[in-house]
Amino acid sequence: MVESDLEGPWVKADHAFDAVSKAVPNGKKVFQVLSTYDDVRFFVEKVPGYEPGDTLMLIAPILLAHGVDDAFLSGIARAPENTRLVPGAVEAIRYMRGKDGFYLISTSYDQYVKHAAGLLGVPVSDTYSTSFPIDDLRRDVREVDISLVREWTEKTVSMPEIQVNEAGGISEECVEAKESLDEFFWEILPETSFSRLMEEVRPVGGVRKYLSLLRALDEQGKTIEDSRVIGDSITDSVMLAKAKAAGALAVSFNGNRYSIPNSNIALLSGNCWATAAVMDLYGDAGLDGLRELTEGSEGDFLSSALSMGLDGELEENLSRAFPDPGTFPKVYWVNPGENEEIIGESEAFRKRVRGENIGSLG
Repeated sequence: MVESDLEGPWVKADHAFDAVSKAVPNGKKVFQVLSTYDDVRFFVEKVPGYEPGDTLMLIAPILLAHGVDDAFLSGIARAPENTRLVPGAVEAIRYMRGKDGFYLISTSYDQYVKHAAGLLGVPVSDTYSTSFPIDDLRRDVREVDISLVREWTEKTVSMPEIQVNEAGGISEECVEAKESLDEFFWEILPETSFSRLMEEVRPVGGVRKYLSLLRALDEQGKTIEDSRVIGDSITDSVMLAKAKAAGALAVSFNGNRYSIPNSNIALLSGNCWATAAVMDLYGDAGLDGLRELTEGSEGDFLSSALSMGLDGELEENLSRAFPDPGTFPKVYWVNPGENEEIIGESEAFRKRVRGENIGSLG
């Protein structure tokens, strides 16, 4: 059974980034600062209960304070830039769903996932995402607190992105900004009328994403050993790692340094039919067979795969998606401690596919 992230593996967009960019003055900078802060809290500080993707909790009061409502979030979901699918996404998902269960497990807000799932032909009942009933939560919020959040958001624009030094600590030039963010989110906001919002918005990332994966498996009467997980970023790191540890398949699709070390396979592709090929070959040859196929190929996986003989529909669509060797996807087996070169290549490819701003996010 396939359990996949949404943004990255199938769509090029980042709905939360776009919502903040459009609703908040200097929103791109605000989001980038909070995204790096999110990474540091999870990976460096390992704050108990904090999960990767909790950026969507951090931006929730900012969005509300800048007039965003459910209609706005739903409208952003339908915007052309947020409906840019990775080529082959609809067809490859239809092909995979015809063979086995397929679930989308996304950190994105419900407003986006429901719309994107419809575009991809996935029933909403086969999705998991972050609930953000913003119109209901607004009823509790006082105007004085809205002003407070707006004023603080302006300060964020002048903050540096939170960076980590070579020793694994917070870079000196970022310490003051990091402490300011800590104070605002965990001391000031909980004492305001935004407290209910901060408690109720629980993004589906990290462990919460993994728990959603387990619920999806349970619905089908399956276990983690039966999973085929696809992800690309920090929010997927836990479910990828859990699948890998269980001896199942974990695929990083155009992934970054957070997803690749937690995966068996690093897949670099501009078309989703490559994902379908990896899934089929795993089903036929198992993990050991897939490893043998990829380790000796130096990334040129498709030539070897085609020589093995594939499902007729799959082979036909692969030939259309990748008409010559220059367009072939790269598929690497991920060995612990030997993946810096793969990470660099994948992160560069990721930015070409999704754009510099979105491709740089954790």
